[in-house]
Amino acid sequence: MQALDNRKIEVLKGSIGMTGDFIKITNLKVFAHHGVFPEETRDGQDFYVNAKLFLDCRKAGKTDNLSDSLNYGEVSHFITDFLQDHTYKLIESVAEQLAEAMLLSMPVLKGVEIELCKPHAPIGLPFENVSVTMKRQWHEVYLAVGSNLGDKNAYIGNGIDELRRIKEIKEVRVSELLVTKPYGGVEQDDFVNGAIALKTLLSPQELLEKLHEIEQHANRERIIHWGPRTLDLDIIFYDKLHKPEIHLSMLKSILQIGVPNGLENSIFQIGKILVASIVSGFGTISITANAVAGNLASLQVIPGMALGMAMITVVGQCIGAKDYEAVKKYTKKLMLITYGVVWAMTLLMLLFSKQILSFYSLSEETTTMTMEVFIVHGICAVIVWPLAFALPNALRAANDVRFTMIVSLLSMWIFRIGFSYILAIYFNMGILGTWIAMCIDWFCRGACFVIRFARGKWKNISFIDN
Repeated sequence: MQALDNRKIEVLKGSIGMTGDFIKITNLKVFAHHGVFPEETRDGQDFYVNAKLFLDCRKAGKTDNLSDSLNYGEVSHFITDFLQDHTYKLIESVAEQLAEAMLLSMPVLKGVEIELCKPHAPIGLPFENVSVTMKRQWHEVYLAVGSNLGDKNAYIGNGIDELRRIKEIKEVRVSELLVTKPYGGVEQDDFVNGAIALKTLLSPQELLEKLHEIEQHANRERIIHWGPRTLDLDIIFYDKLHKPEIHLSMLKSILQIGVPNGLENSIFQIGKILVASIVSGFGTISITANAVAGNLASLQVIPGMALGMAMITVVGQCIGAKDYEAVKKYTKKLMLITYGVVWAMTLLMLLFSKQILSFYSLSEETTTMTMEVFIVHGICAVIVWPLAFALPNALRAANDVRFTMIVSLLSMWIFRIGFSYILAIYFNMGILGTWIAMCIDWFCRGACFVIRFARGKWKNISFIDN
């Protein structure tokens, strides 16, 4: 057994790459037989090991009990025995296998950083040292598991058992299994779904390969996208659950969507202010009628706006899966529903318009003017509002935000603002002219968005630039 009097032991805080408490063993000298050349494995040479042992030292610090920590003497002997009992050609292999053996043999260890030094490497030139450093740790992973063919619970149970038999995986915990409806438009049986938490030494790619092997053992076939499967194992989180990171590509993608949308809304509000300034020149009655009609008009389309927001979520999921047929299918369904609720709200509010306006205590002239513009709004709303304001959300979900922004801004300034001046002032139509101009704006938007969606150019827009 190698003597331990040449080592240096320290207990420190912090780490590069891994965080938390660690015990550090410095320059542990071990005579072993590793190397590419025959004389290295035959004659042997001195190696030096520097090891950082990551663990929670708090309990040991409070209790002063060795059983609550890691015996660094035993660890030093473990390292020595491992290097002397095995022979590898590469120091990379020595460090890799040593790190894995330590993590598998010492439950208290969260991670290790191993530096293996070979100061007598057969280089044939003056040098001080050759070394390799490896950092290995237990990774926290969350998986999604599901099945909707055959004996679903058995497939899931067998898959979990296989996970537990992998030596690089420990602490496998399984959630309650739930029955859920299938997604994606393919006619198939209900799914049994659950979540799995585990810790692993495997890299994400290595873990994925293991999961694919387990799926193959369950005779998983990948024939139909979003189709039925005997067993589905997906990596949901890998060391990211409590460690948010900034991904520049994702940030760029978010800004590509958010900036045009924000700019569109900002300039839209400026346009509304300009239209309101036109209305203000027509007197108090016109201002009041315009405000009341605006409130009623907003209430009229609220359900349609909610469905438009839902369209972003539904279509976005289909876009993410590159299922463009599903995009068309769900867009049409949601548009029909939007038309239905806008029609229903319009008819309901027109039917009870007198009762609603009575709450405002308006003069007869103001009431007449309010009803006039509200009827114009209602007619246009049931014809074109969903096309002008719900359909573009499908394009936005496909990241076609620049087109929707350009169309909305041009239509706003040319038709709504431009025609407001022409109809309201030049043709002396008053606030009715501003509302007719708004409807012209809607028809222009709707026509552009319908053509854009039908041509399908949104299919070719990249969501994230790599």
